Amino acid sequence: MYINYKHGYYYNIADSSQFQPLCEGFYVNGARVGKWVFYNKNKEVVQVQEYTLPDTKCTASLFYDDDSNILFEGHFRNGRRTGRWKQYYNGVLENEWIYNTFSDPVLCIRHYIGGGKLVSPYLHGKIHGQQMEYSTENKIQKLNEFRHGIKHGKSLMFNPEGNVVKESVFQNNRETTLSALSGTYILKNGFLQGYQIRYSAVTGRKMSEGAYDTGFAIGKHVEYWENGRYTVFYYPEDITTQTRPCGEIGPFKTEFYSKEGVVISFE
Repeated sequence: MYINYKHGYYYNIADSSQFQPLCEGFYVNGARVGKWVFYNKNKEVVQVQEYTLPDTKCTASLFYDDDSNILFEGHFRNGRRTGRWKQYYNGVLENEWIYNTFSDPVLCIRHYIGGGKLVSPYLHGKIHGQQMEYSTENKIQKLNEFRHGIKHGKSLMFNPEGNVVKESVFQNNRETTLSALSGTYILKNGFLQGYQIRYSAVTGRKMSEGAYDTGFAIGKHVEYWENGRYTVFYYPEDITTQTRPCGEIGPFKTEFYSKEGVVISFE
């Protein structure tokens, strides 16, 4: 997690845009404070606004956006992050990071818009161990095992009643289906192959769909949720880019949609 923020006197009369207006004033830990003057492209004053100093009584370190909404909060020890850090977006909690005494991340909790969360353990900066995804009712709906940033080991998917509806094993991010109550899948040398559509064995609801090449997810994948929302993942079409032994392997783009088909957020 990287923290970028403005602090001190700010003066901009060259680069004008929606996000970089022509203005001058002071920042304190990323928040505008005191008198701010805004100009048009002719360098004429068009607005003068006063910003109040945000509440800094908290013993934690706080960092803000331009409108004094908290972006990050947490504690430093000897200049290094330690303990629990929280990251916000438009005032809503988005991520929580837990750091050890050496300032290494050991756990990340991602809070989904609309509820639910993804809990990922970390080792040496990469996901390592059992990653768990929880529903809005705080019930486990997915469990994945990672090894040094790569999905490796058992993967389980649960229905709302807590029953396993799919059980797989991953070998260096390649999936081999052991059992799935939602149907049978095409395998090639023990790995998923071709376009796969998965349905709930309990309700018959479509749960996911997407293509695989010898166990690697390729192209566009969609996961459907009970509340009508769905998530779209985009993977490289060329599996050779997924077999390189460096970094985490996963989608290069993720989009979150409402049940009306409107993009809520993306990453």
